[in-house]
Amino acid sequence: EISGTESVLFPKEIPISVNVQNLATKSGDISFSGLNLEASKGDIIVIKDEAMRSAPALLDLLFGLSPTTHGAIEVNNYHLQDISISEWRNHVTLLRDLEVLSGSIADNVKLAKMESDSSEIRDILEKVGLMNRIQEFPTGIHAEIFRNGHPLIKEELALLVLARCFISKPGLVLMDDLLNYLSKESLSKILPLIQE
Repeated sequence: EISGTESVLFPKEIPISVNVQNLATKSGDISFSGLNLEASKGDIIVIKDEAMRSAPALLDLLFGLSPTTHGAIEVNNYHLQDISISEWRNHVTLLRDLEVLSGSIADNVKLAKMESDSSEIRDILEKVGLMNRIQEFPTGIHAEIFRNGHPLIKEELALLVLARCFISKPGLVLMDDLLNYLSKESLSKILPLIQE
């Protein structure tokens, strides 16, 4: 992980903008160079990676899991390497897989924002299109799910992971193949939420 030292604070209300300049990295047999991109609030950037190896490395760099070997990542005009990693993590979410914990549906959503009440949880589950399915369980949002996600199917688990993400209102959402689990109908509900 990178570990910045400056006490740069970004209030949650301030939109996050990211500027990547001439970025390069090499880790094992994964490398890329000369990458430039800009992203501001509401932008969706898709990285096509035929080998499916460079995109995860880029997400690691943007999340602060590994340092760059060349170039710069700027967040609201500050170098990412200068920002405290704990402060950065208050504003960015990395979604890699269908990660759920054994516990209730509500507990899984609350992981990102522990102070969330039942109303907030139901609201975000409705927005992602999962509330109708959850209402099929006798205990609703208090229904238990196993570590493997049972009784939810993969698309429903992806929606649950996205609900967890959106309830915390991150300034930047980084996703590694999570949207591949979604139907076109689900995507039509999720894309506007990503842009909020």
